[in-house]
Amino acid sequence: MAQRLRKGRTARLSEQQTGAMRAPYISRGFSPVSLLDEEGLQLIEHNADTILQETGMEFRGDPE
Repeated sequence: MAQRLRKGRTARLSEQQTGAMRAPYISRGFSPVSLLDEEGLQLIEHNADTILQETGMEFRGDPE
C-alpha cells in the first residue's frame, strides 16, 4: 500500500504564492451527453404515473 506524503505549512504557502496549486475540481474533456430524447423522458414519466396510480404510496410521519 502506497504511503501518502504530507506537506508542511511552508510548502503549502509556497505553492499558493507561486500558483502551483492543483485545480479544485476535475475538468471534463467532453460535453455532457443526453441519454434520452424527449419521447423517452415522457415514457418514463407516464410509466411512473401509472405505477403510482396502480400501487399507490403511503407517507408515514408526514403531517401533510
